[in-house]
Amino acid sequence: MSGKSGSCIECGGTLCAKLVQKVFTRKGRLIAVISDIPADVCEQCGAKSFKIAVVKKLETQLSGMNRSARKVEVPFAEYAA
Repeated sequence: MSGKSGSCIECGGTLCAKLVQKVFTRKGRLIAVISDIPADVCEQCGAKSFKIAVVKKLETQLSGMNRSARKVEVPFAEYAA
């Protein structure tokens, strides 16, 4: 997925259609990581924007997630200064 698709509302840079991964949290807790989400990504600042249809589909997918969703264990550590 690629191609130019407009101007960034953050910096005015060029947007490029890409597939991205997004981490979703609720009240500071990880609830899901979803990959291959279609987005327009700014080539200059990296800002991501999503079409309304994509956001609605993500909302539906997140609300329908249950115990059958694939889960992975991720190590957690605090930054050691």
